[in-house]
Amino acid sequence: MGKIFWFDVETTGIDSKVNSIIQLAAIIEINGEIVDEIEFKIKPVEDQSKVSQQALAVNGYNYQQLCEFGSPEIAKKELDLIFNKYIDKYDK
Repeated sequence: MGKIFWFDVETTGIDSKVNSIIQLAAIIEINGEIVDEIEFKIKPVEDQSKVSQQALAVNGYNYQQLCEFGSPEIAKKELDLIFNKYIDKYDK
């Protein structure tokens, strides 16, 4: 069956050129079995004026809460570690 990375993101709006990912949740499935579940809450990179109030309402957060989330750099490093755990980059 193989490996599947199921994921969902929450953002600060719908414009990918302006808005940021603020939450990434994922399930890793190998051969039909869930082997890992992850969730990252990520501090937005844009300033408050570019964060959609509608997006905040949908996500259930306020801007102050977003500012307490971890940095995008930390989320990327942690995601890299997870991928390295399940993917052998030398095995095509």
